Order: sequence, then C-alpha cells, then structure tokens
Amino acid sequence: MPKISVVMPVYNGEKYIRETMDSVLNQTFGDFEFIIINDASKDKTEEIIKSYNDDRIVYLINEQNLGVAGTLNRGIENAKGEYIARIDADDIAMAERFEKQEAFMDAHPDVGVCGSHIRIFEEDGAERDFIYSETDKELRVDMLFNSGFAHPAVMLRKSILDENNIFYNLEFEKAEDYRMWYDIMKKSKGHNLQEPLLRYRHHQNQVTKTNVKEQTTAVTKMRKVMYDTLNLGTEEYLEVFSRVCNGERTFDEAGYRKARNWMEKSLASDNEYDKKALKKVLSIINYDIHKKSNISNYKPLAMREYLYMLRGI
Repeated sequence: MPKISVVMPVYNGEKYIRETMDSVLNQTFGDFEFIIINDASKDKTEEIIKSYNDDRIVYLINEQNLGVAGTLNRGIENAKGEYIARIDADDIAMAERFEKQEAFMDAHPDVGVCGSHIRIFEEDGAERDFIYSETDKELRVDMLFNSGFAHPAVMLRKSILDENNIFYNLEFEKAEDYRMWYDIMKKSKGHNLQEPLLRYRHHQNQVTKTNVKEQTTAVTKMRKVMYDTLNLGTEEYLEVFSRVCNGERTFDEAGYRKARNWMEKSLASDNEYDKKALKKVLSIINYDIHKKSNISNYKPLAMREYLYMLRGI
C-alpha cells in the first residue's frame, strides 16, 4: 500500500499538465500512487497522460464532466494511501514537498490537514510568496474570514475522512475546499508548514477566475456557517460580518459602530476560538476600518487597547 495518494483532477489541461506531472513524479519522497482523474477533457490531456510509463500512475476517466468537487470525491474513494496529497494540473510541487509534509503528519497524529505557503507565479515570470498562518489556533480564527489553506498544497489524513464520512460537499461547490477544512477541523487539527512547497500558477483560464459568480455564492453560504460558530445567538451582525469577510474596510459611522459591536460581542461570546488569537485578528480589522473610514467618534481607550494588541503588547 502506498503511503500517499496524490489526487489530481484535470479538465482540458494539455497546456500545463506535463510540467505538473513531472514535478510529482520527481519528488524526493517516492512512496505514492498518483491518481489522475480526467474530467471528460476534449483536448490532448489523455494523450499526454498516457505518454508516461510509471506504475505509480492510476488513470481514471469520467464519462461525463463532474466538476472539481465530484471529481475529487472520486479520487478520495479510490485512494489507498494513509495520506492524500492534493495538486492541480497547472501547479508545480517543489521537490521536497511530499517528504516534508509526510514527516510532519507522521510526527503529529492529531493533525488532519497540513498545508504550506505557496509561491505564486505569473505568465510574465513575476513571482511572490503567499503566506498562511501556522498553528491550529490561528487557522481557526483565519477560517472565519477565508479558507486558511492553499487547496492544491494540502495533505490530508485519510483516516479522518473515512472515519467521519467526510467528502467534498457538493452543496458548497466552488468553495468545496473551505467546507472540507471546516469539516476536518471539527475532528482534528490543522497546520501550515512555514515555507512555500507549491508553485501556484496564475493564468486567465483557471477555475477561480472563470467561475467567480458561482464561487461568490458558495463562499456566501460558508460565511453563514462560520458566523454561526461565533455563538452570538442572533443574526444581527451577519451582514456586517460578511462585508468584513469580503474585504470591505470603508464604513459610515453607523456601520463602524455595528462592526465594533460585532467584534466586542464575538470576543465576549462563549465560542470555540482562542481569545488571544481572535482578539489579534479583530484588532487589525478594527484598526484598518477606523483608518480607512476616517471615523472621528470612538472610545480612545478601546482604540489604544487595539493598538497595543497590534504591537504585541
């Protein structure tokens, strides 16, 4: 049995799939099966896949297009490894990615999902690193506002999925990863290794750019799920919470007061979040809103407390 099952869906991936496959097959850790699911591609994807002669490749074909979530679920169902490593057919795994994630997961049996930073690269050659929080406490707070992990960079513990019947939830398609991490972290912990282990390609045809409307709808559903975890007992602040989650930082004074009330009640609520980690994030948000909204009426003591937290005092 392989230690890792690499799961990669592909749809019309002829342009980049060879580079992705090479990065997987040339990993320093070699005990894996490479499950490639062709989601009814119409280009030369199959021809490229079949040009490889490597017995670690498990090639599956969808008779009809299932989309990312459905295709990933088929990959999970067929996975035989202790861990599942995700990758997309346009990204590049750094050579030691599997080795480093497998070693961490072996050493931390309470972790169900392990990600990493990513190195984003553009078609013009420009590169930048995208940084993710490290610890479980930090990630739980981050997930109030975003998914917390780079989907194609994660490694999952298969037993957590099997024992709790966790799959990609089709009701949250286009934000299926966000929901998956939420479900996994109800049963285990999350962690991000603090180095880039995946080169993430930005291009015009990737799913995150071609399905913006559907993704927005799915993320909005996740906003409600995450809001409920704050245990406020009311939906009074859901609208302002969603605005903040979507990156809005400019409010009128009434909106700012409502946002401040939501943050203060969230800190006072009996919820699952580490108070120090939650206060740190809310402090940054509060300061950013106050600065960008040019709010003049506020309680000086409260603002000083937020600033102290920002400075780590």
